[in-house]
This record gives sequence, C-alpha cells and structure tokens, in this order.
Amino acid sequence: MKSNDRTEQEAPRRRGCFGCLFTGLLGCVAFLVGSLTAAILFAPQLLGDLVAAGLERAVNREIDGELRIDTLELAWTDRQRADVLLLDPAGREVLVVAAELPSLFSLLGIDESSARFDLHVHRAEIVVGDDGITNLERSLARDGAKLDYEGWTTDFRWDRSGLNGAPFRLRLHGDELTWEDRRFPGPVARFENLELTIASERSRSLLLTGSVELPGEPAGRVAFHCVLDRAAGRGWSGIDAELHGSALPTAALDLVAGAGGRLLAALGPAIDVELEVSGDMDEGAPLLARVGHAGGGDMEVNLAGRLRRGVLTAEADDAGLRAHLAVPERLCEDLLLPLLPAGVELRREDPSAVWTVTARRFAIPLPIVSEGPFIEGFAVDAKLLPGTDLRLVEAGGAYTELQNLGARLSIAPDTLPTLELHADVLVADGDGQRPSRAFVALEGWAFLDSLVASPAAPGRQPSTMAIEVEAPVLPARLFDLFLGRAGLFEEAFGPALHLSLRLPARNAEGASLDLVVVSPQASFQWHGVVAGGLVTSGPGGLRARVPLGTELGRLVAERFVPWLRPVTGAGGDAMAELIVDDLVVSTWDEPATISGRARLDFERLEYRYAGGLESLVEGSSARARTDPPEPVAFTIAAGTVTYDGVAVALGGRPCTVSGTLDLATDRIDLEILAPMGIFARGIGLDPAVADVLDPGLEVPIQISGTAAEPRVSIGMQAFTSLLRGGLEGLLGSTGGRLLRHAFGDGSPESGGGDVGDR
Repeated sequence: MKSNDRTEQEAPRRRGCFGCLFTGLLGCVAFLVGSLTAAILFAPQLLGDLVAAGLERAVNREIDGELRIDTLELAWTDRQRADVLLLDPAGREVLVVAAELPSLFSLLGIDESSARFDLHVHRAEIVVGDDGITNLERSLARDGAKLDYEGWTTDFRWDRSGLNGAPFRLRLHGDELTWEDRRFPGPVARFENLELTIASERSRSLLLTGSVELPGEPAGRVAFHCVLDRAAGRGWSGIDAELHGSALPTAALDLVAGAGGRLLAALGPAIDVELEVSGDMDEGAPLLARVGHAGGGDMEVNLAGRLRRGVLTAEADDAGLRAHLAVPERLCEDLLLPLLPAGVELRREDPSAVWTVTARRFAIPLPIVSEGPFIEGFAVDAKLLPGTDLRLVEAGGAYTELQNLGARLSIAPDTLPTLELHADVLVADGDGQRPSRAFVALEGWAFLDSLVASPAAPGRQPSTMAIEVEAPVLPARLFDLFLGRAGLFEEAFGPALHLSLRLPARNAEGASLDLVVVSPQASFQWHGVVAGGLVTSGPGGLRARVPLGTELGRLVAERFVPWLRPVTGAGGDAMAELIVDDLVVSTWDEPATISGRARLDFERLEYRYAGGLESLVEGSSARARTDPPEPVAFTIAAGTVTYDGVAVALGGRPCTVSGTLDLATDRIDLEILAPMGIFARGIGLDPAVADVLDPGLEVPIQISGTAAEPRVSIGMQAFTSLLRGGLEGLLGSTGGRLLRHAFGDGSPESGGGDVGDR
C-alpha cells in the first residue's frame, strides 16, 4: 500500500491552459526581440545594395554624367566603405575612387569621438574640351549648365565660424592623375602620389598638409604644411605655413593653367617655388615668396608682404613684388603679332633683355577665404617689351619705331584707378631722326570695374573713365593701319602728327572732351562735353582743315558737295575747312549717330561739275573752273545731311540747292533751281540771247544716285514751258501765240521727257 501511494505522489502534474498561453507569449516576445536586434545589427549589411541603388538613382537625376557605386558597406560602429566610379556624359571613365567613411553612429552624431574620411583616387583622367570645360565639370553639371562654384565656397569663407564638434580629418590619396587639354595638342600632364590632409582639433586649429610628384626629367615635387589657429571670438587668426617646390615642370603647370605655352615660354622648362608665412593675421603675418629657374637662371620673382585677414598686402617701400623675367624669343611674337595690323614688324634688338615688373602698395583679397572684389589696391610699373621695338617699315628706308614701351597701373580705394602707357617714338626719314614721346593715361572704373573695390567712393558710376593721350610726334601711318585706309592720313597730315586727347573724369555736368590732331599740313579739333552716352559741342565745336590736293580733301569735298568734283592732282595748298556747330554725337545708338549744323568752305579750288551737270551748264566747252565756290551750309540729323535752299553758283550764276544725302547709304536726292540763262552754252544759245531771257525763270535740275556716281536730269515739259515763257517775254504776244502753237499748250497730251544723264 505504501508503495502504491508513493507512485501516485511522484506522477507529474498537468499544466493548465493559462500556463501554456503565458509561456508561448514569452517565447514569441523573445524571438521578436532577438529578430529585431539581429535585424538592426545587421541592417547596414543587408541594406547596403538597396541604399547604393537608391543613391545612384538620386544622384544621376541631378547630373549629366553617371555615378556607379560598385560596393557599399554600411556599419553602425565600424568604418564604412564604398567603391565609386564616375563616367562622363559619353560614358568614358573620369574618376575611380575608394572611400572609407565614419560609422553611421558618427555621422548621426551619436559617437563624437572622431570623424575621419579617407578618399583613395585610383585613377583620375581630366580632359579639357575645346570650350575650356573639363569632363569632370561636364559630368557633374545638369542639363549642360555651367557649374556654380560660388555656392560651393560660401561655407568656407574666412569670416565663418569654422568647423565645430568632433575632431575632423579628411585624407585624400591619389595614385595617378592625368590632365589633357584638347585646345593645345601636346603631351599629357601627369601627377602621381598625391597626398592631401585636412584635420581639425575641435575647431581650435586647422591643419593642412599635402604633396604631389610630377614625373619627368628631372622629377618635380611640391609639398606644403599649414596650421591655422583660432582665437576666442576672432575666428582664424594665427598661421604657420610653408610651401616648397623643386624642379616643377612648367609644361605641366602651363597645361593645367590653360596658358597655351605662354607660361612655359616665360618661365622656362622647370622652376623652384618657396613660400613662408607665419604670425598673427589680425596684425599682419609676414609673407615671403620666391619663384626662380630650377638650378638658377635669369628669371626670378620675389614677393614680400603681409597676410592680414585673408588679404595680401604690401605697404612698406621695401615690400611688394619684384619680377625679372628673361623674355623668350618667340613670346612677344606669339602674343602681339596676332593683335597688330599688317605692316608692323617686331624687332628684337637685345636677346638678353629682361622683362621687369615692380609692384608696391597693393592689397589683394585671396579667393575663397575673403569676400569682395579681386583687387583693393595695386601699384605696378612694367617694361612691356624689353629689347623689342615695334617698327613700321616705310618706303625709301624711312621707318617709325615705338621703343621702351612701358606701363604703370595704380589702384587705391580713395582714388580712381589709373593706367598709363608710355613709349619713345622715333621717326626716321630723309631729314634724319626725330625722337618724341607718346603718353597715354586711362583713369576710371570702366576698364577694371569687376576687379576693383571702391569702399571710399559710394555711388560711383561704373562707366566713369578719364583718358589722357599726349603724343607730340605720332606716325600718321598708324591711323592708316588701324583704319585700313593705306596712305589716306599720311598724305593729308604728312608723315607725323601731334595727337592730344583729354577726357577727365565726369562730374555732375559731365566731362569736357578735347581732341586735337595737328600737323603742318592739316588739323582736326573737337571740343565738347561728355554726359551719359552723348557728346555735345557748342558753336565751332568741331573744326577740320585738310588740303584739297589730297585724297582725304577730295573725299570731304565730294561727300558733302556732290555736284562738284575737285580736279585730281590740282589744289596745291588750297584747303577745305569743315566747321560743325552744335554737334551732338550719340553713342547709345548702334552705329553712333551725329547731328549738328555744318559749313564747308573752300579756297582756290580747281573743280568741274559732276556727271551730266557739266554738259548741261558748259556744253561742248566744258573746262575746269578756278573761281572759288560759295561756302556750303547744311544740317546733319539721324544720319542724313539736309540742304535747305543753299546758295551756290553754277556757271557764274546764282542757284539754290535743296535735298538730302544719306550718310549710311551715300544716296542723294537733290534739286537745283537754276536760272534759264545757265543753259545757254548747254543748248547752243548765244549768251547774249540768254541774258535777255526773263531772269526770274528757274529750271529744276534733279540729282539722284549716289554722291560718288550722281545722275543729273531735267524734265522736258518744265524746260519747254519755262523756255516758252522766256521767249514770250522777248517776242511779245504775237510771237507768243506762234510759240504756243509750235510747242503745244503744256498739257500732258503734248508729250514730254527727260534730258537726263547727258
């Protein structure tokens, strides 16, 4: 019995329904918690491909190129990795980059221990197209638009608060970078072992280091080290930096700069570079820099100044920029010859001449780290073409040379910037050599407006400019070369002329203009006021005197008096004088328009009448006339010359001219009212008979066509009507009736025609 009882007591107890339910729920919760924990822990690994695909789609919608993410390894606490390939719009490879990034916790700000970014550029192939845009820019652009770098640099301006938070480090390593410029066919520039590090220690200091190797013979290398310190409430203030470059191949630098060989020609095959700057930038950290030929040579550039809050300044007399450059033989030819007109030679007198530039008292804000324009203050002297002269070759061994061409540029916040060009002018002809001096001065903002700061000149007009030119002996052939009219000015003014131009800076009333061009043979004077786009002159504001025996004199006469033709080869010392009153020139119009009242005077002019007018007036006895013609007055407005009853003399008889001349097309539409007696010789009448005709009768003569080729005509109906009236007065009423029967009654049925183009 006891045995049976013990067996019954040891039998297991059966669970109730509630116990089974509770145990099951606990198991499910544990499973869910475990599953979620595993999903969170392994989510980066599981979602890497999905995130990479999403990033590719998002980025490729914003750029013209294509971004491919071959590998993306995400992690909560470990460093993350990505392999990225960038293709240009044509599908060609641009960049191959492997990146190591901080963990997700670091990027989310949960772990502030460190933020380290490592970029390893395996390959970078940069190609500059014919339009000057690189394939990298083309790849990152959207819809062909140009990249806006201004927005990229905003957060890195010098006056910003800087990097905040955890220690930061960005390290860039590049195995190989190639640079090709298709605008300048030639070898490709190569850069190897590029190292760049940017690091900060909780924004108290910023470290920048870097180096790069340039393969070649000899091999070049450049390295730099820079530490910036932050003072409380003052931003970056301390700096300690140095840069050393040895045997840098200028061919590679020239290619990256897009200089087309000019940098290589000016600096030689290789250069050494040194830069040191250290101190407090609030007070002005001393800066020294030097650039010279690798291994020594004639070229050397020295810079001494101070770096103050992102602005490079030179204030002391012993500071500034001094450059001595040996000018390569082809540099001047390559730079200047495409800009010069035909007929100008460059003569290199001294192959060993050195190009010198001296700059003092300047202030240049550095890009990225400083706001504002590029230049605040600058003063530079330069000899532009050392050992090289500009020679204008002329016939018979005569020549004109521009020697010792130099420039002086001065920019200061409180004054207008000025640019001066000066040169020695040597005119050599059969009478020997006549030295002179040419001086050109530009003053104002227009030619430097986008570069120059003007804090002391609020409200200035960007177009303000002052010009001063003084050239006592200037070759007239220069005008012919630049105007494309060979010999025109040289014949009229002689081999040399005196040019004087003064246009001071504008004030509230405008700026006075004084332009004088004089020589023993001819002269041109223009005095006026420049205001806005208008140049206005008072009475006699423009005066010009040119010899009528020259082509320029004949052009003036034929242009404004199209019914006369000066006799070629005649004229001697006879002059034509053009005087314009109340002249207004509008530069707002394209092309510029002029208006005013003008008068053209002649003295001792030998001339003939133009076209068919001569046969009408002179008949078979046409001859050159020597009596001086009357002064011709006319008005100019909107490009049209208007003659309004101008009194002239034809065949010694008074006439009037009315009509217009279009200066743009050279078309003329003139009417000359001439007395009947003027046609005596032309129609074979005895002059004695013509003298008794009614002197009040006038015949309209039409002149059309162009000033160079005028067409002259008269209406037969008007001519016969006037002739009939004159003869009626001579013969009386009986003879008049006979004449009416002979000539008709003047009705349209009676017929008519033109006596034209005779």
